[in-house]
Amino acid sequence: MKSLEEQLKIIKKGTLDIINEEELIKKLEKSIKENKPLKIKLGLDPSAPDIHLGHTVVLRKLKQLQDLGHEIIIIIGDFTGKIGDPTGKSRMRKFLSDEEVLQNAKTYEEQVFKILDKEKTTIKFNSEWLSKLTFGDVLKLTASTTVARMLEREDFKLRFENQRPIYLNEFFYPLMQAFDSTAIEADIEFGGTDQRFNLLSGRNLQKEIGEEPQIVIMMPLIEGLDGKNKMSKTLGNYIGAIKPFVSYQDEYEMIVFVANLHSMTIYQEPKNLRKNTKDLISLYLAAGLDPKKVTLFLQSDVLEHAQLGWYLGCMVSMGELSRMTQYKDKASKLKKDESIGAGIFNYPSLMNADILLYDPDYVPVGEDQKQHCELARDIAERFNNRYSETFKLPEPLVPKVGGRIMDLQNPTKKMSKSDETGKGCIYILDDINVSKKKIMSAVTDSDNAIYYDVKNKPGISNLLTIYSILSGESIDALVERYQGVGYGQFKKDLAEVVGNELQKIHDKYNEINQGNYIDTILNEGADKARYMARKKLAKVERKIGITIKK
Repeated sequence: MKSLEEQLKIIKKGTLDIINEEELIKKLEKSIKENKPLKIKLGLDPSAPDIHLGHTVVLRKLKQLQDLGHEIIIIIGDFTGKIGDPTGKSRMRKFLSDEEVLQNAKTYEEQVFKILDKEKTTIKFNSEWLSKLTFGDVLKLTASTTVARMLEREDFKLRFENQRPIYLNEFFYPLMQAFDSTAIEADIEFGGTDQRFNLLSGRNLQKEIGEEPQIVIMMPLIEGLDGKNKMSKTLGNYIGAIKPFVSYQDEYEMIVFVANLHSMTIYQEPKNLRKNTKDLISLYLAAGLDPKKVTLFLQSDVLEHAQLGWYLGCMVSMGELSRMTQYKDKASKLKKDESIGAGIFNYPSLMNADILLYDPDYVPVGEDQKQHCELARDIAERFNNRYSETFKLPEPLVPKVGGRIMDLQNPTKKMSKSDETGKGCIYILDDINVSKKKIMSAVTDSDNAIYYDVKNKPGISNLLTIYSILSGESIDALVERYQGVGYGQFKKDLAEVVGNELQKIHDKYNEINQGNYIDTILNEGADKARYMARKKLAKVERKIGITIKK
């Protein structure tokens, strides 16, 4: 076997999260000392005929562990597959027949061995132990968790809040997956980030019955091509941030950058990060940003951002950082054995640098981002009082309308690319007809009257906001025009407005992605930004005494 350091390096490469790394080290040390392989578990439910591309990420990691000498156990969920994993589902999955499950399972076996060594891989079917459980055994199993604990799962929570049914058999799924771990005495279980709850359930059940708890290793997901979890920006982001940028560029000197350093607060697959970054820049340009009027660049191309972020980070307290909305939100949702990366905690310091480096008068932000601008003002004032006048105190610039576009299916929450169903969010690069359908199916209310009232009519108020921003008509004018018309015609007209707006962006986006246009713009933008940033940083460094130059 390879050394502990070598194994740990191989295991950690490309993984998103390990729970718990200290315990993993102990297991590896014991394995090496006793020359006994660890039992590595991966569960696959044969709920579809084929293993998809996303499975290759974890299978390749298993192959690495197999080459290290560890035992790979693939559990094919012929029993659990009849239910289907409810993770991420907005409704119960249909039951599969024994014939469907077995047929799918057969193809899974064939496909797994395209990556794993057949001679060194153990295939087990979980009906081997789950089908033998008595009703008493099942009751004992259910006593290991609570309904409240189950409702902590985001998918169950959303369905409960939206009054969508949750069936008791779905509650059993995480318990059965957990039982799989106890049946084989798994040392490590692999899964995607969407499997966190189920994976931890196995760990908790093992503790409950006195087994040594498994290590949970989560791999990044490969996002689908259906538009559900695309990195492409949403219509809400376009209206709330990108479109105002376009309107501001004729009025202000604009400095716009893609905050790719901030994106590192969570693991990013390198090739996806590169693609998503380029896509985002293309979208900004397609939406109308003019590089002749706007300084556009990548944050990482101007190193002064990170350097000033460190200086300012030394002037902000942990208490201030812990009160930031994003950190508080993450901390409040932490589950047992979870932690928050230091990047999430510290990123406001980098944002302070982003804001203050160029002496802006205004910072375009959404309502939910005003707190960051306020912190930047506080730090600027603190620095000025300590070292003399150095930074301007910027003001937040919040769009009068459109700063917060809401979800089409749940108009009480912000439109977000992490939308569970994909129906409440319009992605800028969505097929035009798909976007129109989402508008037509948007939630409103039953009285069919069109007027603006966020509290009592959040759905129609949200649609009026979208219509107003994209058409240039005032909300009052739209309300007057659609008096007595009804929701059907209103939505149909709005769908056309949205479709026309997106079509213009699509056409420009395709044009922009020809040749080296983007590279040229970014290089020129970075040169301009770097010149300004260097001057400001030099001034800061003289003030704080970090340089011997006066």
